[in-house]
Amino acid sequence: MNKVLKKIEHFKDTKSKKLNLSYLNLTEIPDNVFELDNVEHLQLSFNDIKIIPQKIKKLNCRIIEIHHN
Repeated sequence: MNKVLKKIEHFKDTKSKKLNLSYLNLTEIPDNVFELDNVEHLQLSFNDIKIIPQKIKKLNCRIIEIHHN
């Protein structure tokens, strides 16, 4: 299992509200992030994400950090 999936699984297991996917060399937001209904703080900074999909609006996040992409 790669780092991203491990972080997402850990997030689910701990019932955390903050998911940190920064510094993972992501080129897009993983689809399974959009299935998470309890994420309030999503960190995606310092990756290589160029396009933010419209479905990001459906997340219940209060904070989305996506700088330095």
